[in-house]
Formats: sequence, C-alpha cells, structure tokens
Amino acid sequence: MEPTSGTAATGFAIGKALASPGVIGILGGALGFLILWPKTAKEGFSRLVVSGISSHFFGDAVLRTIVEFAEWIPPEEIRAGAYLIAALPAWWILGAILKYLSRGNDIKQIAQDVKEMM
Repeated sequence: MEPTSGTAATGFAIGKALASPGVIGILGGALGFLILWPKTAKEGFSRLVVSGISSHFFGDAVLRTIVEFAEWIPPEEIRAGAYLIAALPAWWILGAILKYLSRGNDIKQIAQDVKEMM
C-alpha cells in the first residue's frame, strides 16, 4: 500500500531506495572498511562500487541458496543478509584475480593452478 501524504511518500521512497540490493552492497563494502582500511580513496571507491554491483547481481542467488538449505527462514527476513553476504567478499576476490593476472598469468594458468589445488 502506497502512502498518500507528501512526507510519508518521501519516507517510503527513501526506505525503498535504502533496501535496494546495490545500496545494501555499498553498505556491506563500507563494513569491509572495518576489517581492512583502503590505502587510497580510489581503492575505497572501487571497493564500494564492486560490492554494490556484486550485491545487485549475486544477492538473489545467495538468497535462493539460503532459502533452499534453511527452509525455516522466510526470504523476507534474510534478504538484506543475503545481499551483504554477496557483497562483502566481492572486492577481495576481484582484487585477488586482478593481482594474479597482473603478474603475467592468463586464464589458462589460473585454471591449471585451481586444478592442482584440488
């Protein structure tokens, strides 16, 4: 049900925007700053952007996985948590892949290294 007064409609719109996957992902990236502070502002900005994008693209998949294995949790109650779970490790994983590729390795070498680890 949509609110009818101007103030209530504004509050509703702000609340709906804050509950979007991208915003939750950005907040998740900001939580990552508590663990490891960025060295530069550029690094901090890229972490926030990558976390927001990751949450937007992978949050629903994480949510479906949680609901599949924990049926007793209603999807409405775990939605924000699933978006955070999708966002937090995203910047770290992307950074590790880019650092690995910058050392002169290619995708074939990455696949071979992963195969050797297993």
